[in-house]
Amino acid sequence: MSRIKEKILTLYTKRLIKTGRIVRTSVGFQQAQNMGILYSADNPQKHEAACHLASQLNKLGKQVAGLCYATAPMQPTNLAFPTITRRDLRFWGTITNPQAQAFINTPFDYLFQVDLVGCPVLDYLLAKSQAKCRVGYYDTVRTSLFEMMVTFDKQPDSNNIKDLTAQMVHYTQLLKAP
Repeated sequence: MSRIKEKILTLYTKRLIKTGRIVRTSVGFQQAQNMGILYSADNPQKHEAACHLASQLNKLGKQVAGLCYATAPMQPTNLAFPTITRRDLRFWGTITNPQAQAFINTPFDYLFQVDLVGCPVLDYLLAKSQAKCRVGYYDTVRTSLFEMMVTFDKQPDSNNIKDLTAQMVHYTQLLKAP
């Protein structure tokens, strides 16, 4: 992705956060039905962890939808979830992929972002999302993107993705309805 496009997406993300027209609320986990998973496909462990998270949530009786961002244009797109590439995002932030647009417009009760580092495309999708509660890894730079952030004692690396998803499920299950 070009640096100019990344800068423009970053500016749009900041504007979306400032205007904040979407009402973000915490829904009790027991009442929540619709869950979303957003992640980048930069390593196989992350895809595995996202699929594992989806199956965990399904076992808990939740409906799960996912969206994968393929960071490299020639990455395989035959993953378990619909995939968006940089070609699906226009220069000014318009999403051309209908599956990605539908995902962003879905009012998920919880949207789990399964990445340990930020990415301008994922940050933009998070800011544009209609999700009620966005859950992600704690990063001081990205606190305005999430209503709930989790962390753990280990140093973040790609092997900790399953730990991250386990922490996400654990802490969201503790949330009660207001």
